[in-house]
Amino acid sequence: MNASSLEKATEQVRDYWDSHTMGRQFAKDAGIEADFGTREFFDQLHPHMYRHPWVMKLIDTESKNRVGQEVLEVGCGMGFDSVEWAKRGLNVTSVDLTPEAVNAAKIHFDVMDMEGDIRVGDACKLEFEENTFDVVWSKGVLHATPDMPKAVNEVYRVLKPGGRAIILNLYHKYSWLVFLQKASRENIEFTDEDPPINKLHSKRQIARIFRKFDDLEIELEHYRVIRTLRPGMKAKLLNNMFLPAYNLIPEPLARPFGFKFIITGNKPCHRDNNNRNSVSIAS
Repeated sequence: MNASSLEKATEQVRDYWDSHTMGRQFAKDAGIEADFGTREFFDQLHPHMYRHPWVMKLIDTESKNRVGQEVLEVGCGMGFDSVEWAKRGLNVTSVDLTPEAVNAAKIHFDVMDMEGDIRVGDACKLEFEENTFDVVWSKGVLHATPDMPKAVNEVYRVLKPGGRAIILNLYHKYSWLVFLQKASRENIEFTDEDPPINKLHSKRQIARIFRKFDDLEIELEHYRVIRTLRPGMKAKLLNNMFLPAYNLIPEPLARPFGFKFIITGNKPCHRDNNNRNSVSIAS
């Protein structure tokens, strides 16, 4: 993608997410009545943002023995994950492409009495020096960028040698969700419209994009269906028919059709060109 095309696509992505800040769909569907920007609003929205308990468990696991270290969140939205990292004693820097999200995240940090460096930033062009962060965390963001390989290279660049990349919720093209979305003709992200970019990948493609990282692990999650909060007949059919039937499928058979990848890997402390990095691609 040339510079002009990348800039145009970035503007389209920015315009969409500036009016669709992550979390607003959950707030709407859950009927949260607290005023935006209050402690009550973020407290009420919190359980809907963490309906999958493994996300919090992953933050707990990865934050152990990291008090005082530097963590960057790429695509912070309203700042829920950044707040969780700050609670665990890390120094948090958060970037998002949209001013709306950055403003929401700053308010979130303020009402939670947390400190963080929150700023507008582009995943494809991070404005940080090389070897700056101990951890880079990004959830549900990089697949929505105009140039995902470029964004992954930026994650690699700003990590310190030995630093940890934790990239969550990249969409799997061979998943139950994609099948259901095509069959029902429903949007994945927001009921009114989906983002201009929402890329789907196979495991092999993900492994190739993240090939620079050592100890690379690629897992599939969201292989179980959870209840949707959306209204309407299609939502009722999903909750009352598809969900209970699909979730009877044994885990070993269901997991390969999970719709979101979890990718973890380390920036090499030094690279031996004669040896290939170890890669684990779990179903």
